[in-house]
Amino acid sequence: MNAFVEPKTKTEVLQTLQEVKEEYNKYKVLADKLEKETERFKEIIKTLREELEQYEIEDNERLEVFTNEEYNLFQERLIEWREQRKEIELKDKHFEQEIKSNEELITHYKNLYDYQRTQSERILEMHQKLIDNIGLQLQHVSERNLIEAVEKKVIKRDETQ
Repeated sequence: MNAFVEPKTKTEVLQTLQEVKEEYNKYKVLADKLEKETERFKEIIKTLREELEQYEIEDNERLEVFTNEEYNLFQERLIEWREQRKEIELKDKHFEQEIKSNEELITHYKNLYDYQRTQSERILEMHQKLIDNIGLQLQHVSERNLIEAVEKKVIKRDETQ
């Protein structure tokens, strides 16, 4: 039903107007309450944003929340990690020194091997020269003995050939 179609009396119109005013006042009160509530929420949001500014992080950063128990465990593990890292660094240094020591030993034994081989070759050469000289001396002694035997006529010259 449309209000403009049906004719109304003045009292009906005034009563309708009064009802509309009351509805308007109700909505105005509600609008005021909503506006106050909106302002309150804006203040809360502003306060929360200010609090959050301390937690602003960069793209390469990370923020995590721990319980006290988790944080204590995290601290323990972090301390363990530092100790283990130091221990590993010390072991690395020791291992590097051991490698250097082993490399020095290898070099030493290679040099010792080369020296021993050179010495052995020299001794072999000396023994070979000694054997060759003894062989020559034996040959000379044999020839000398043969010559003496021929000269003393112990052996005939024809038998020697």
